[in-house]
Amino acid sequence: MTATHAPTAGRIPLDTPHRNHPTGMVALSIGSVSHSYGARRALVDIDFTVAPASFTALLGLNGAGKSTLFSLVTRLFGIQSGRISIFGHDISLAPSEALRLLGVVFQPRTLDLDLSVTQNLLYHAALHGIARGEARVRSDEVLSRIGLADRAGARRYSARRCSSRSSGLFTPRPPLFSTCV
Repeated sequence: MTATHAPTAGRIPLDTPHRNHPTGMVALSIGSVSHSYGARRALVDIDFTVAPASFTALLGLNGAGKSTLFSLVTRLFGIQSGRISIFGHDISLAPSEALRLLGVVFQPRTLDLDLSVTQNLLYHAALHGIARGEARVRSDEVLSRIGLADRAGARRYSARRCSSRSSGLFTPRPPLFSTCV
């Protein structure tokens, strides 16, 4: 994916208010992000912003860099070049604050079927910077709320069912919500 393929062509300074939102607040800001796998450049100088309460789709061919970008936004990969912020929190400088505002429903392939339901939830909580003790309490509460407490120790449980039903583990109502990571 190159900047010309980004949803908004051209540079948008990260401190520029979003033109489509009355408060000017920016939910997600991607600034000059590039990422390579060795010599292969997956993302080249990507810039765009997303307003709160908006629907934004990221479309592209296989290999265009969509999953790479989501992996950078969720901090599954480290940022090589550029800047990403969520509601003004730079994910490199304030990852806990930023990721606390991001809700993610992982694709089944990103869940480890050899781990229990609880172990998968604790793993993904750790990715969001949530302390283990707090993650344990939240996972128990969420599994009870969605009727899966009896499956907490199960392995190879339907990953799709578990991930989609437990997405509220990290934030009850995340202001920025991402799917298909």
